[in-house]
Amino acid sequence: MKLGQRDTVRLMAWPKNDANYAKLVIWLIALTALWRIWAGAMVGFGIGEAYYLASARELHLSYFDQPPLFLWVLWFTNLITPGEAPVLLRLPFILMFSLSTWVIFQMGRRIQSARAGWIAALLFNISLLFQISIGGWAQPEAPLMLFWLLTVWFLLDIFAEEPKAPLISWAWVGLMLGLTFLSKYHAVFLLYGTGLFALIVPSARKWIVHPGPYVAMAIAALIASPVLIWNWQNEFISFTFQGGRAFGYDFSPLRLLRMVVGQLIYITPWIALPALFAAIVVIIKGPGATWPQSKSRGTAFFLVMLAHGPIFLFTAVAAWSETQFHFHWQAPGYMMLFLVLAMWIDAAWTRHKNLLSVFLLLATIINFALMSVLVTHTSNGWLRQVVPGFAQGIDPTRDALPWSALSDFLREEGAFADGNFVAGVHWTECGHVDNSVAGEVPFLCISSDPRNIAFNIDPTTLEGGTGYIATSVWPDESIMRSFSPLFESFAQIGQVDILRSGRAELAPVRIYRGDRLIIDREFGPTTTGEYKLALLPLTKIVRITGSVDELAAPLEVDAYIGDVRIGAANIVDGQFQMTTGMKATLPRRTVTLKLQSQDGKPVFAKSIKVELGFHS
Repeated sequence: MKLGQRDTVRLMAWPKNDANYAKLVIWLIALTALWRIWAGAMVGFGIGEAYYLASARELHLSYFDQPPLFLWVLWFTNLITPGEAPVLLRLPFILMFSLSTWVIFQMGRRIQSARAGWIAALLFNISLLFQISIGGWAQPEAPLMLFWLLTVWFLLDIFAEEPKAPLISWAWVGLMLGLTFLSKYHAVFLLYGTGLFALIVPSARKWIVHPGPYVAMAIAALIASPVLIWNWQNEFISFTFQGGRAFGYDFSPLRLLRMVVGQLIYITPWIALPALFAAIVVIIKGPGATWPQSKSRGTAFFLVMLAHGPIFLFTAVAAWSETQFHFHWQAPGYMMLFLVLAMWIDAAWTRHKNLLSVFLLLATIINFALMSVLVTHTSNGWLRQVVPGFAQGIDPTRDALPWSALSDFLREEGAFADGNFVAGVHWTECGHVDNSVAGEVPFLCISSDPRNIAFNIDPTTLEGGTGYIATSVWPDESIMRSFSPLFESFAQIGQVDILRSGRAELAPVRIYRGDRLIIDREFGPTTTGEYKLALLPLTKIVRITGSVDELAAPLEVDAYIGDVRIGAANIVDGQFQMTTGMKATLPRRTVTLKLQSQDGKPVFAKSIKVELGFHS
């Protein structure tokens, strides 16, 4: 049987010769899945998951800041499950992580031993970041880890064994690589790591001139084509956004230190540090070594080539760019190092069995205890009564509290009636506001940074409607100044508290009502030839009509936004009409429209009408 087919069966088949370790892995999968289901039922959506659910209200080919696969899964899960319960929406991601646990076990078993596979599966599940955030939440990391591992599995056909049907093996690589790209852009590190390995290792260089890798890349591009098509339609905005996060303006040792310490804490220091040390040993040993005890030369070196890209790049980037608290960006690299560390522990098992057993047992108990404390505190805030001074501090678990009080308030106000809509003012709040609406009426994220949510609805279709705007952090004067021009009347109508165990945990959520949303604008005479327009996210000026004094009018009128000419029209009998070539931009913004003659002088219109449209 051909190797690609044989390995596919071997991946899913029950390993009879290593049945005891396989049973341990099944127990691990079952117990950790039950723990994650419990945690998923205890904890509401945080900022990220709430935002992702808001993004997944509409099905798109791809999305602004992430590839689409996990949002497709979230959209479909929400379609078939009732009530938008977090635990139900998280269930597919828990199942994907469980499958990843089996794959990493089989991978460790394949490259060294069943015990190495079991240890890798255990490390994979007890790392603090993987234990709940990657393993249990509705985020892109669960499918990313699964398809990354499956890509590596088929790469091992090629680099760790001698494939009898290389094109079939490369085709499997292409399929899984494409699904990895559909999960997260981290897939580029698989290309980078594999290519670097092929350049460094003499025995692997033959693949550079073989058609197999190019067949794989063609298949991957086909699978990932929704991402490419959507970005082509939207001026590659997703690639620009993600790429722009790697650039900054100054070197900051403090940011770099924060990134180093943060990722060690998230991965778990007593796992991350030994894994990094093992990677250093592998590099020193070189690609021709079997260290720790791999079945093929250079296998551990191959894993380190795949691992170092995301770890090194996202750590280094923090020195000159504000990466905030994205300590999970390095996670796929550490996943590869879990395998290397497991191989090292397995090789040392005979000599240090008792010590290593105690280490793994204590790490498991401590890590699950820590995360259980975090889960229960997030649910009811009990640590405030236990830890002195904690009640006065900043508690990040507040971000996972559901805004159900806002939903109740909006329902009582009649906000969910036909013709109404609800809005938030920044993506970090828009998810929670959207989740409180649960799709009952249209939702807008009227923000300078609306991200995915801006693509879900054309706000120009809501003209004349009544809008309810909610925020907990933006100052009242800022809200009044920004939103009053969008409505014929606008005022605050109330506020609600977000409670945990009877205690208000956030600044009160203030709710405003705007009557009769204004989209198209009409202006009378001006002395400047300039007009201020408030544009909602992804809207643009599509048509301008007007009238001027026939006796003083030029032959042509040009329209400008800033220094950019967006259109021109001839003036006939004192009237003009133009269709503009203006491009929409993602943020909410206020622009100044200027009407000028060809010689740059202002055109003083008696009246103009400006019609807005949605990005297409």
